[in-house]
Amino acid sequence: MSIEEQLERLDRLLPLIEKRARMAIYPIPRKAIPQGVSFCLANSRRLFEDAKALFNQQRYASSAHLGSLAYEELGKGVLIAASWKKGKVSKEIVRELFHRGARGHVLKLRAPIERGGLMGIHSPEPTKRIRQVFESAYHKRNDILYVDWFVRTWKSPTAIPASELRFMAKGLIDSLNILLPLAETNLPKLLSAD
Repeated sequence: MSIEEQLERLDRLLPLIEKRARMAIYPIPRKAIPQGVSFCLANSRRLFEDAKALFNQQRYASSAHLGSLAYEELGKGVLIAASWKKGKVSKEIVRELFHRGARGHVLKLRAPIERGGLMGIHSPEPTKRIRQVFESAYHKRNDILYVDWFVRTWKSPTAIPASELRFMAKGLIDSLNILLPLAETNLPKLLSAD
């Protein structure tokens, strides 16, 4: 089968795949929320530890990328935990968290800042620096991972000055050093209270 034929076949199958993906969106019942939050926090911790290890090896672009993924998993856990009192995670939230591309990424990356009270942050001061880190990580997210052709020029992680990559990775690691222990301590308490 030629490449053109394969692409045509894929074009025919894509709407069916997308329809099945939409059909597979189910609300998350209340009893499943604690396990989902636990999984998100454990995965965030794993990615965070890997980001720190890469930072110590001066692999700043990879460290920053894993740090942003750790931050996003933390945000997913926070958003799932925020649904605890509602009794379930609605289909709409599930769609936003797991099936919406860039919009879902933004929601997850903003959650630790915007819902800091769930983690025990009751003062806006710590979130000011964390917000700066988030904005930097979000806007540079693809730049630190992919080589890209953009507005008639090449972009590459290897072309970003090491000092800039180090600053971004350090900011993510420092933020996660604050947020992750708070989430690991306070979210399970929230979920054990009725």
